[in-house]
Amino acid sequence: MANIGLKRLESQIRLVISEAMQKKLNDPRLERMASIVRVELSRDLSFADVSISVMGTEAQQRAYMKGLGHAHGLLQKLVAKNLRTRTCPTLRFHLDQSIKKGFEMLRLLDKTEAERVQREGEQVESTKPQDENEPNDIEMDNES
Repeated sequence: MANIGLKRLESQIRLVISEAMQKKLNDPRLERMASIVRVELSRDLSFADVSISVMGTEAQQRAYMKGLGHAHGLLQKLVAKNLRTRTCPTLRFHLDQSIKKGFEMLRLLDKTEAERVQREGEQVESTKPQDENEPNDIEMDNES
């Protein structure tokens, strides 16, 4: 199958799962904010690796993934119903930490920038210009 066909199927699987997560799953463990980062199909279309990012603590993320595991059959059925292929790939869910790591990186960059600005502010204060009341070493000669 062409690479374009794989991408189209991955996109379709992602759409079906995300709609189901929003509208059809009523498990209280699945009330956290989550997003599907990517779907990767194997070449023979037998497996679909679904990477999901969940906001919250590690315990909340584990609970979300456990709830998603319990809803696996329903999600598999919905994907099979919406795909127009001979076989339906087996869904495998994985927790993705890339969004969380991205937020952490941005926080560290902001902290570093604030420290840099603070250091520059301290340097400017230590090199204050001379007072206007103090005599200047250079006197101008106004003779014409």
